[in-house]
Amino acid sequence: MKIRPFLALPAAGLFALAAGCAVETEPVPPADAEAPATTEAVALVNETCPLMGGDADPAVTTEWNGQTVGFCCAQCIPEWQELTEEEKAEKLAAAQAGETQNAMDGDA
Repeated sequence: MKIRPFLALPAAGLFALAAGCAVETEPVPPADAEAPATTEAVALVNETCPLMGGDADPAVTTEWNGQTVGFCCAQCIPEWQELTEEEKAEKLAAAQAGETQNAMDGDA
């Protein structure tokens, strides 16, 4: 029966150590961690696709002459990039005026 007091002392010490480990702290992000990305609304210069005439999607854009040009689909961007600067200016002006026709017709 004399053994039990000796077992109680180490058990109490382990309990005290375990209780000290349970303290919760806020995680500290690394110094080089980036700030969370923010979603900003993209200001398009057009509401209509300059090539196909559909509604411009703010998620499908390219930069041209310092402006964000919107397109109806991702397939329009490579076609836009093949146009001359003059053709781009004409098609964008027509889209802004609401005069865009389907590029497949060849009339735009």
